[in-house]
Amino acid sequence: MSANMAATEPDSRPQTVFWPPRDNHSDPLLDWILVGRHAFSYASPFRLNESVHATMETGQLLHGPITVSSVPSMIGQTLVRDYRVVEMEDGVYLKVGNPPNGLTTNEIWWKRVVKG
Repeated sequence: MSANMAATEPDSRPQTVFWPPRDNHSDPLLDWILVGRHAFSYASPFRLNESVHATMETGQLLHGPITVSSVPSMIGQTLVRDYRVVEMEDGVYLKVGNPPNGLTTNEIWWKRVVKG
């Protein structure tokens, strides 16, 4: 699996950086730092955590070992993610996030898309 996450708030997405970099343009370093602080990507195999009880609606995933990451120190690590299937008026979602640890809360929501 792979994940590419970036901020959506305008204050975290300066319009003064370009990709690919322009030869005749000097991108402000602080703006690139801001982009980097609010973006994260990684790729790894994933699997169910068989040591945690799972149902069709809840359980735990293990992402790792991480093989590619925008944060090099994370390569080789395994991320633990709880999952829950959530039904809403507009569809079925999969909510994936880190278990409560008192430090951070990360949630990713995927909506089931049905072709038809």
